[in-house]
Amino acid sequence: MKKLFLSVIFLGLFSSFSNLYARGNWQSAYVIVNENDTLFGQVEFRTSRANQVQCFFRKDEHSEVITFSPDDILGYRFTPDGKFFVSKTINIGGVSKKTFVEFMAKGTMNLYHYVDENRRSHYLFETESDRIFLITRERDGRFALVRDDYQTGMRITTHSNNINELIRHEFQYIYPIANHPENFKLNRRSMLNLATAYHNLTCPLGERNTVFENVGGIQTKITAYTAFERYVFGFNVREVKTTYPYPAVALGMVLELMDPRFSTNFGSYVDLSVARLLNNEINLTREVGLTSVDYYRKINFDVTLRAGVKYIYPTTGRLTPGANLGLSLRCLIGESNFSGLLISPPGINAGLGTKYSLRNGNALSFDFQLDRYGTIERRRDPDGLRRGYNLTLSVYRLRFGYTF
Repeated sequence: MKKLFLSVIFLGLFSSFSNLYARGNWQSAYVIVNENDTLFGQVEFRTSRANQVQCFFRKDEHSEVITFSPDDILGYRFTPDGKFFVSKTINIGGVSKKTFVEFMAKGTMNLYHYVDENRRSHYLFETESDRIFLITRERDGRFALVRDDYQTGMRITTHSNNINELIRHEFQYIYPIANHPENFKLNRRSMLNLATAYHNLTCPLGERNTVFENVGGIQTKITAYTAFERYVFGFNVREVKTTYPYPAVALGMVLELMDPRFSTNFGSYVDLSVARLLNNEINLTREVGLTSVDYYRKINFDVTLRAGVKYIYPTTGRLTPGANLGLSLRCLIGESNFSGLLISPPGINAGLGTKYSLRNGNALSFDFQLDRYGTIERRRDPDGLRRGYNLTLSVYRLRFGYTF
């Protein structure tokens, strides 16, 4: 009885898998027959290797299946915004073949992906100036960059155990790539970032490349810095208008976030710093009737959180200018006849600066930042009336950092 029960379960599972295989994984797609003719319907989505060999197409689930080879059509794409395969003649290991390759990005540098019979990935780059090179990994584990020599027409292969060094050497005259802060890897995201970076540096300003499948993800950069600051406190009451400037030294860290799927020039940032104020006593006396009112504050530390939007100007040199604009919130810690702790309302944070790319992929940063705050602090004076003290604070910061 137990054997019969197990047999029934096995037959049921086998039947289910058989039906699933027979139905296939059909997805909405279109086939490009020629430049002016496109067929919409469904294409069977299989492994990358299988999708490179043949295209199985049907109008709908009730239609006959048509098999297309790379010689029959220009390409096909899954919709919406899915993988895109095009028919192309490529040279792998000295052997030319016409096959379907995945078209990952289109721009001043096109990017294609091909998986061979040994399941090794090959990334093919093609520029508008007909410069073609291929990046792959050999069976012995070494990385290889294969390109055609313009003068001799021969294929030149460069090997390295480090793909990061291999790519940086190939683009040694394009500083933003040769000194890119992130290490390159042989994967879809890193190769797409390489093609996108080249496009942004060589295309007319504002023209984005077309990414047929978004695999970029969010990129992060961290900058540790020290800053020399000047705090200018302003007080505005009826009888007294004055300012108090004080120097300070700060340490902080900035986290930058950028998603290439949305923009390669705009991103966001979060900045956290701690500052130590020097010569930081503030004394303000004014007359209220026959009584003197003293305002006293001694600020020891300043903890500030900033967040906002950052713009990076595209350039081909080592210097990368940028600007930022956002909000900031600061906590002043010290002694006062009002309160020993003052959390300011949100202020404005703005800055201009640049980064200098280093050969190790990291960068030095230099920028000027400005924080501006305004608030009203109320207290009851000896005459029994509550009066507001208009307080302003401007912080000028010269910041030096290291980005990694």
